[in-house]
Amino acid sequence: MSGVMEVLRQGRGSERWSPAGEVRLVRFGDADLFAELEVDAREFERRRGVGLGAVTDRQVLQGLLSLPPDTALPVSLLSSSARRALARMPAGVVEVRAAQVARLLRPALSLRSVGVMATSWAAGFGVVAEFASHCTRYVVVPGRPRGRRRDLDEVAVEARYYGVGLAVFDDDLEWLVGPREFVPERFTAGAWLTTERMLEALADSNATALG
Repeated sequence: MSGVMEVLRQGRGSERWSPAGEVRLVRFGDADLFAELEVDAREFERRRGVGLGAVTDRQVLQGLLSLPPDTALPVSLLSSSARRALARMPAGVVEVRAAQVARLLRPALSLRSVGVMATSWAAGFGVVAEFASHCTRYVVVPGRPRGRRRDLDEVAVEARYYGVGLAVFDDDLEWLVGPREFVPERFTAGAWLTTERMLEALADSNATALG
């Protein structure tokens, strides 16, 4: 795993690709992910100052999306579901004053790309599939004997169809298919929840940075 981390930026191949930002090795669920993250240092420090970590309640995040950031609104304008979510929000998420509410919380990080090293394309695709609506994705598989290269060529067709990068690692990294660039259409509660879960994973594990 560490060998992949070392050569991820120096990959070769006809469709060479490399992450543009900081990459960390993060334990996320049952998988070790190569996560390219952009951290909002100001929000990270603000949360630390009020003792607030990751917010992983989807209904709370959905309610927050109904509030414009840094703009106070009368509580009476909120929907009943948003007011119920408001009642569950921990300190540091919103500010309520004089029957008005302002959203303080914003994402502490953005997820740019996610990759995984797996024993096979199918196993790796199963891991990164859940990030289809969130970021660029790729799978790294071990080098194969020369006689099985045809198998990988066939798999590359499927990888290209789904827009998922496919690379082979054997001392160095060879890209068979570069990942399709992810272009977000809108920011959803699901996307926000994923970044909060990633923030939680970073806090729970000693994430390794790609130097």
